[in-house]
Amino acid sequence: MADTTTAGVGSSPAPAPIHVDTMTAAVAVAVRPATIRSWANRGRIARHGQDHKGRTMYDLQEVMDAAQKSV
Repeated sequence: MADTTTAGVGSSPAPAPIHVDTMTAAVAVAVRPATIRSWANRGRIARHGQDHKGRTMYDLQEVMDAAQKSV
């Protein structure tokens, strides 16, 4: 029988994604909301559904990564 008591030791689970709307994403990386929508249209970031008000949601880490690449 395999020893599974040390499986995953030293690694922490990935943090849960933080989903934000277009305006919040834009403010977080100091760009216009149109830039966030453009990145999504071009496939640089993914859309992650909509909130209860129908606003498109984005993964904040993806947005931050895309902003870093555009510098």
